[in-house]
Amino acid sequence: MESQILTNKKKGTTIQNLQVTKVVDGDTIKVLLNDKREFIRMDYVDAEESYSEYSKPVTDMGKAASEMAIKYF
Repeated sequence: MESQILTNKKKGTTIQNLQVTKVVDGDTIKVLLNDKREFIRMDYVDAEESYSEYSKPVTDMGKAASEMAIKYF
């Protein structure tokens, strides 16, 4: 998966050719940027949990958010 442009308007930076390697859940992705693995947590998105290893309970909405993120990225 490859995103053409990701813009962080807060800091005014633009990242091109960012490779998404994994959708962690509805509000977090793993990416490959300059040969370095990074986590990106999306601002203003607070998806419910979709994995049981977190302290919060897994919900149907969390699973739906993950599925939507997979389709988007």
